[in-house]
Amino acid sequence: MNATVPATLRVCVLFLAPCLCGCTYLQNRALDFTDILAVGGSTGGSIQVRARATRALTLEVGAQKDECYYGWRRRSGQWEESSYGLFLASVWSPRLGNEPFAKWSWLDVLKTSHTRTHYLSIDAKEDWRYHVFLLTHAENARWIDGFDVEVAFGALFIGLQVAIRPGELADLLAGLVTLDPAGDDKSSAAPAEGAEGKAGAAGSTER
Repeated sequence: MNATVPATLRVCVLFLAPCLCGCTYLQNRALDFTDILAVGGSTGGSIQVRARATRALTLEVGAQKDECYYGWRRRSGQWEESSYGLFLASVWSPRLGNEPFAKWSWLDVLKTSHTRTHYLSIDAKEDWRYHVFLLTHAENARWIDGFDVEVAFGALFIGLQVAIRPGELADLLAGLVTLDPAGDDKSSAAPAEGAEGKAGAAGSTER
């Protein structure tokens, strides 16, 4: 019994010590937890059904153009999406706003899904393309999103996306020991550095 106590204490210290870093640690872990389930809704603009068994495999039927979603995603609470599914993706490529059309090639005959997403608050765009249901192109995509299991549908005046994100669960578990594979943790040092910079600027102005 006595031999197991030190080992237990070491485990407790390993997981509890990061909490001493302050509120930023707890805030990041809470945000990591909420990232595991992503839900978004829109007021319409599509006729679409989509199912993703991870981002490597997608079945999509229908189309949407500049559909605006609101929901919980840590990267952005608002995003726009344009996509084409089975048969339509073989002929057209989706555009966000007034973007030029992508150049068509004979390989597109085998294209079964093509989605462009714009995360508004961080001004980041992603491009996902599938040929014969398999992922063949991922532009500006994060590897941690590749494990997402998602279902989505749109019916003219309403749209819904729900994703379970195993990659974000791994990010949460790694975050318990202060690792950040998703690269989305906030730093507690940033405000202090900003304050020092302002103080230095004020001092130079006074002189």
